[in-house]
Amino acid sequence: MNIFSKNRSSAGCWTCRLRRKKCDEARPICDSCAALDIECLYSEERPAWMDNGNRQRAMADRLKRDVKDRAAWRREKRFLRDIEKGTATITLGEKTGAGGTHIFAVAPGVAQAPAAAAEPDDQPPPNPAPSSAPVPAALSMSPPNLDEERDLNLMMVYLDYVFPFLYPFCRPSLLSSGRGWLLVLLMKNKAVFHSALSLSSFFMAVVATTNLQQQKTLNASGHGSEEEDASTANADGHSACLTAMLSELHKQQELSLRELQRAITAIRDRDYNNNNSNNGSGTAKIHSAEHLAESARVLESILQLLSFECVLQRLDSWHVHLEAALSLFEQIMIENSTDSAEQDLTSKNDSWSSIMNQLSPFPQGLGSLHLAPVPFSSDQAALKFHVSLLLFMDIVTSTTVEKPPRLLRFHQELVRPLTGTDGAENKKTDDPAQAMYNMFNPYENALLDMHEVVGVSNWVLLALTETAALAAWKKEAASAGRLTISELMARAAPIEANLRRRLASLEIKINTSESEKSPAGSLIHAHEHEAAHIDGAVHLSVDIASHIWGLGVLAYLLVVINGWQPAAEAIRHTADQALLELAALPSATCLRVAAWPLCVVGCLATYEQRPLYRGMVGQICGGQLLFGSVIEALRIMEAVWAAQDLQGNTADWDFGRCFSVLGRRAFLL
Repeated sequence: MNIFSKNRSSAGCWTCRLRRKKCDEARPICDSCAALDIECLYSEERPAWMDNGNRQRAMADRLKRDVKDRAAWRREKRFLRDIEKGTATITLGEKTGAGGTHIFAVAPGVAQAPAAAAEPDDQPPPNPAPSSAPVPAALSMSPPNLDEERDLNLMMVYLDYVFPFLYPFCRPSLLSSGRGWLLVLLMKNKAVFHSALSLSSFFMAVVATTNLQQQKTLNASGHGSEEEDASTANADGHSACLTAMLSELHKQQELSLRELQRAITAIRDRDYNNNNSNNGSGTAKIHSAEHLAESARVLESILQLLSFECVLQRLDSWHVHLEAALSLFEQIMIENSTDSAEQDLTSKNDSWSSIMNQLSPFPQGLGSLHLAPVPFSSDQAALKFHVSLLLFMDIVTSTTVEKPPRLLRFHQELVRPLTGTDGAENKKTDDPAQAMYNMFNPYENALLDMHEVVGVSNWVLLALTETAALAAWKKEAASAGRLTISELMARAAPIEANLRRRLASLEIKINTSESEKSPAGSLIHAHEHEAAHIDGAVHLSVDIASHIWGLGVLAYLLVVINGWQPAAEAIRHTADQALLELAALPSATCLRVAAWPLCVVGCLATYEQRPLYRGMVGQICGGQLLFGSVIEALRIMEAVWAAQDLQGNTADWDFGRCFSVLGRRAFLL
């Protein structure tokens, strides 16, 4: 007999006896077997394989293999335990006072759990030494209270439903980190977090209202008494839910505004202190990256507020917030411009590259000379998304304020250059390695592809920029008495020729795409396949959306050139073609994306076409509050039609007058 077996208890499990390990005799599974995640066998009788022969050796070899095979799983479990320790330090409380913490703020004084030390694969982890120290309150994994749980639920509503509804084209591929930046943004930015919760509350209130209206309709159609009682009870429940959601909306919006005010005050105080302390020594530049991140978060908060007002159709003060966002971004671009000698070797632009480089957590030289791909951080991805949205707002609203876009001077370094006759801006390549590199290339990634956010290609929005600038020039020249038809035509001709060429090329592409559909391909290009959606909803392709917008821009341009002549052949043909494509859209979500071109061609509608526009908006949107921009477009159309019927002579009309016919500047986003 082995001398070491004399001190070993005979009551231990047979697995430990076979492995010649000390067993703590815990039942039904001893600690040693539990730590290794292997079979633990207790029995009064000796197992058949314990024969001191071949079967025993085979069983021992099998246990060794199990221990080795499960090593990765044990490491994974240790990793999960570490995550739980880290999660335990999260405080799920929201305080609104000056010292309030974000719902995801790490509890003060609680250190994050260190990485697990490596443990032998065949040994259980040592038991921790007993301690009499009390467990911090932040480490108790008690369930959140009702307020905290509601906030978490509303955040998930925003991530799962609200954001995909508002930005259906924002579907980045897996390898470009998806929409993870959005979750990080909600966790880091209090103003955006509360604004997102207010939007979720609004969406839930709209759904509750819709259900309540449907319930009332069913009651009006006649039911039995029992069914009427049940319907009444359900309606009362929906009313209470609606009241609660509206109350939550106002609460979260107030919190969002409060946090935004704090952030703006902090930036203002920072700039004031820097100006006083920086005596030409450059001291204010020491923490420029940190200050840039703060300014970016304020910009994102303002744009989130604008999105909220757009959804709720609070259209009286949108220009104030947009002006603030534009001014802040201009300041960011100007203050972060660099001399050519200071530029990174991969930079082909100035301010924008400097900004994106400062927001990167990686050393700026890491991607120099095309040595290695550098992935985007959450801060970079969030800023790129919101700057794309800001440019879109600036361009579209320039048609309503009748001025060139404020950010026009930055377009060259912000927007990806156009390539091809259809203005394709994508980064496709047949070389997988090059495609992978392009995805993480710091310069390529910094350039904006508008279709990835708003579904409209760069060439369409740049054409709209040129047309809006032309309309503003025409109005100024006419007011000054120096407008000539020859100069107007000379300025408009290249815009129209380029626009028609790209529209024709895109139309050919759309008509041939059905017969030449390619398989989904790699994950690198997965975001370019418009029909691949797990929610099963009908989504509009970028090509179709861009073509509809292109027709709207062309109609707008033709009116700038020829004046208000809806019956003119070129204008009529363009507006009619746009109407056909708008009427073919399959859902309200698709129509909401095209609110601006809908309004443009709708204002040009003939008397016979007016019922088509009314029916299209009414049947597709049904008057729902979630499609306020489409309903606002119909209000503008109705007012324009009524004014034209009343006045008769509309020769002096233009789209600037149409967009302000309701007594306010339109915000069709």
